[in-house]
Amino acid sequence: MTHRGSMRLERKTPEALCLADADAMAHFVGVPSLLQYATEGKELTISESRLWVKAKLQRSWSKLSADAKSLARPYFNSAIAVLDDEEKVTDILLPLKEDKIKTSNQGLVPQY
Repeated sequence: MTHRGSMRLERKTPEALCLADADAMAHFVGVPSLLQYATEGKELTISESRLWVKAKLQRSWSKLSADAKSLARPYFNSAIAVLDDEEKVTDILLPLKEDKIKTSNQGLVPQY
């Protein structure tokens, strides 16, 4: 289990390095899910959620190999640009919240 980015372990095989990089890079395209988790799961405000997700992405970025950074740079930069704009973050979160309210009013469990 040396691929976990949250664990500071030496990655001795190419497979472990690849998995660790993939875990970290997945965060750069999962910003809506991370924001939703921060606001609903951690009960943070939109502003706090922006900062929490941005810090998470920066931690993930710092753990990437040089090869992965060259591949992920445009995704990382785009994610950070969105998180730097509170209006864009609100635009991401409001439809998620509206969908949750709409489905809960219908007695359905929302599927994300």
